[in-house]
Amino acid sequence: SPIEVSGPDGSRRAQIGKPSRGGCSAQGDFAGGPAGTPVRLALPGAGAPVSARLVRHADRGAAFAFRQDPASLALIDAALAALGQRAAA
Repeated sequence: SPIEVSGPDGSRRAQIGKPSRGGCSAQGDFAGGPAGTPVRLALPGAGAPVSARLVRHADRGAAFAFRQDPASLALIDAALAALGQRAAA
């Protein structure tokens, strides 16, 4: 499913992979940045962008860790439901 990744270097479209309550991977063109760079991810069904941080990146992919505060978890759970995933409690 397509997502939009917004960070200090602008916004990019990507394909989400392996979503969970803790984070996700994404395939797309990433200019990168250091680990820990804050980003916002527009996930399908979330209703609002989810705050995350960059964990790692390569030429065609990246991994992100989601914030774990209650508001973020509610958005993540909505996105997981929309993506047909089961959110583990």
